[in-house]
Amino acid sequence: MIDFISKEDGSLTKILLKNYPQLTFGEVKGLLRKKDIKINGKRVNSDVEISSGDEIIVYNKDKQLNVIYEDNNVLVVHKPFGVETTKVDKTYKGESLEEMTNAFACHRLDMNTEGLIILAKNQFILKEMFKEFKEGNVNKFYLARVKGVLKDKEKTLSSYLVKGDGQVKVYGEKVKDSVKIITKYKVLQEEVDESLLEVELITGKTHQIRAHLSFIGHPVIGDNKYGDKDFNKLKGNKKQCLCSYKMTLNLKSDVLKYLNVLEFKTKPTFNK
Repeated sequence: MIDFISKEDGSLTKILLKNYPQLTFGEVKGLLRKKDIKINGKRVNSDVEISSGDEIIVYNKDKQLNVIYEDNNVLVVHKPFGVETTKVDKTYKGESLEEMTNAFACHRLDMNTEGLIILAKNQFILKEMFKEFKEGNVNKFYLARVKGVLKDKEKTLSSYLVKGDGQVKVYGEKVKDSVKIITKYKVLQEEVDESLLEVELITGKTHQIRAHLSFIGHPVIGDNKYGDKDFNKLKGNKKQCLCSYKMTLNLKSDVLKYLNVLEFKTKPTFNK
């Protein structure tokens, strides 16, 4: 359930989509049809005008998470587009994945990147999984729709990344405060002006895939931070076309080795 006081005037739909980016326009319309939204205690079924100070309550908002795997130690889910992994960003108004699952995220995905997240069910397993990720014992593969057709159909990219305030920059050579990044890709499909890639993270730095692909001139479609806004608008993409779709494991921890026989996979929603 969403329950909040509006801080601005405007249409109900506009205010909901602005404050809760995990909701879509179609979902809001569906909630209105079912009268699952209350304004100041009164149920509404149309896109009414809201005033600052009005109380908005949305029922039945919570999405059924796609659970990929679960046991007594870990939970693997498909994190939806528009949902934060953790509640680090204080401006984020929605429910984080950790809050939705009541578990601890062992790694993170950007809010607008969808896909596989492994969560621990207790602090001991969280500590063990942190160590496994740090030592590179979890292999992460992504699907990305990118602008343009790539000359090299399979390549390992090696560059240098500098982390800034909310954004990173990639360089072709080592510069001050930079760290080396390695990203592998393979072209799966091509169209006239876009390609579908499988991307493997060899190193895992902030915004690595998005910034690295943009650096070589093939930004992720729907990414307005590192991408081409005009191209995104032309394509009509409001979602970032990047999904963590597969994980293979080579865990060393005695309590987690049993997971090595598994391969976690999911499907991106941007291909629907």
